[in-house]
This record gives sequence, C-alpha cells and structure tokens, in this order.
Amino acid sequence: MCALALPGVFTAAVRHGPKWIWGVPLLLAFSVVLVNVETPRFREPVDPFVVLLASCTTATVIERLRRGSPVGRVGEPATPARDVELVEVVKRLT
Repeated sequence: MCALALPGVFTAAVRHGPKWIWGVPLLLAFSVVLVNVETPRFREPVDPFVVLLASCTTATVIERLRRGSPVGRVGEPATPARDVELVEVVKRLT
C-alpha cells in the first residue's frame, strides 16, 4: 500500500484537493509517534489516508492509460493558442 501511496502525494488530485485534509493524518501520526511506534493499532487512524493516496495514484494511472499518454512521465506543457484558434473559439461561442 505504501508503494502506491507515495506516488499519490505528487498527483494533481492531491494538489487540487483541500489542504487541511492532509494535515489530519500528520497530526494523528505525530501524536502517536510520541506515545508508541511499534503497535499497529496506533497506526490505524492514519490508514484511511494512505488508502486515499493509493487511490489517487491508481486513478491517475488509469486516466493516463485511457488518454494514451505514457504513465511514467508528466504530460508535455501546453502550447499557447494561436490567434486563428482563438477567433474560431469566439465564433463558436457566439
């Protein structure tokens, strides 16, 4: 689960989500580490957040496979639209 959760930290889903959600597992982890680090039952409150991160990784991989873009690299930067393309968009919208 950790192997899927670590790349999930760097996905767009995590970056665009609310930041306070990711503060909760950090606070839970820090409060437990000070008490006891070897008993798994103290880790249980953090596990749902690990599952969320792993699901972000899985969803990103599936989305990239559906689009046909390579999984291992981030997409190429967008090229700016030309004036002709902008005029076409404005015509379609009016």
